[in-house]
Amino acid sequence: MKFENFDYGRYIRSVGYEGLIYIDKYEIINNSNIYLFIGNIKEYIKDTFRYLYKEKSDFINSIILGKKEYLSEEEKEIFTRTGTSHIIAISGLHTGLLCGMIAFIMGGINRYYKLVILSMLMILYSLMVGSSPSIVRSIFFMIVLYLSVFLERKRDGISTLSLIGIFFIINNPYIIYNISFQLSFLATLSIIYFYGYINEIFKISLVSLTISANILTIPLVYYNFKGVPLLTIVSNMIIVPFMGVIIYLSVASIIIFRINLWVAKLIACFNKYIIDIIYYLLSKISTFNFAYIEIDNPKLYCVIIYYIILFSYMIYNELKIMKEQENELQGYYKKC
Repeated sequence: MKFENFDYGRYIRSVGYEGLIYIDKYEIINNSNIYLFIGNIKEYIKDTFRYLYKEKSDFINSIILGKKEYLSEEEKEIFTRTGTSHIIAISGLHTGLLCGMIAFIMGGINRYYKLVILSMLMILYSLMVGSSPSIVRSIFFMIVLYLSVFLERKRDGISTLSLIGIFFIINNPYIIYNISFQLSFLATLSIIYFYGYINEIFKISLVSLTISANILTIPLVYYNFKGVPLLTIVSNMIIVPFMGVIIYLSVASIIIFRINLWVAKLIACFNKYIIDIIYYLLSKISTFNFAYIEIDNPKLYCVIIYYIILFSYMIYNELKIMKEQENELQGYYKKC
């Protein structure tokens, strides 16, 4: 099922489909109450956001429910040119903010039953928004993080990421061709590995986080999307600090909607004002000629050479650290 340079058959396998079935007619013989419940909640949230936020509801539904297909091509272009497309695709940033909110409401995750409740809520949320690899990866990462605290064991980020990746590949080997899987895992690996080094230089967490996340993902963006955003650091410094505020106000407005309509509208009005400011600043940045470099014919060999050099350095550095630790020159000591 190849169309020009696009392998559609491999693509649908990478997102979890076994194949395509053509039928003349069908009949519904039963319903899943869980999926009906989740679907009804999703429709309620979507419609309520449309009522409260009007023209800005597309953006809110995108960052809360993953419904980015409602965004106009012009809006998508703005996020692409400014390197902030990860904002409109639910990922670890969004699930992390929601986990933080739920943990705050429950008074912290200091009991096993609270972890079970948090995990169940996040799994239901994952089902609601489509269970993309980036969402599932971030939820499992969160669960392992809390379990390591409860079990009083040191958590290793790369080992945790590898374990989650193994589960994904066992479940569906074709997922390695899924761009969401590739970007999610490489961005996380990049942050785990490079953030400490880069933050020693810049001393600004958001800048260090943005740079480190892009080190291993920029070749994929270059090859798959045929372009490279150059002002991604500036753009992310504008929008990322406000993402928590926007998500929390959105959730607050929809909770209060049934309690007090006018208070919900007031919260939505303030939230829309923040979104307007972000849209204005990003649209201005996207108009700069040097904001985005378009590449007509990206070269695969450039991507391969980049990764060979970078991963060779990472492996060499890890082996060096392991040898130093073995010789008790730094890191952990055998007696401990």
